[in-house]
Amino acid sequence: MLILLIIILTESEKMAGDSRKDFLLVSSANFFGVLPSDGAITSCVNDSALNTFLDDGGTPVLSCRMDGKKLVMHNMVIFN
Repeated sequence: MLILLIIILTESEKMAGDSRKDFLLVSSANFFGVLPSDGAITSCVNDSALNTFLDDGGTPVLSCRMDGKKLVMHNMVIFN
């Protein structure tokens, strides 16, 4: 089964100026039920795990989890 996900960003949701980052951040916000403008999401614009995932072809994983009111990103799957 093929699932096509289309997200249309409003001007206020274009946070990073990089459409790949915007897509991942807005998708994360939607998944965790917070607004894309929430500090938990906007604080991740320059996250090193996000940048590594997007810019290093040898990094196939970006995992995200909410830790209280903070979005935490890793380049490996962490089970808690």
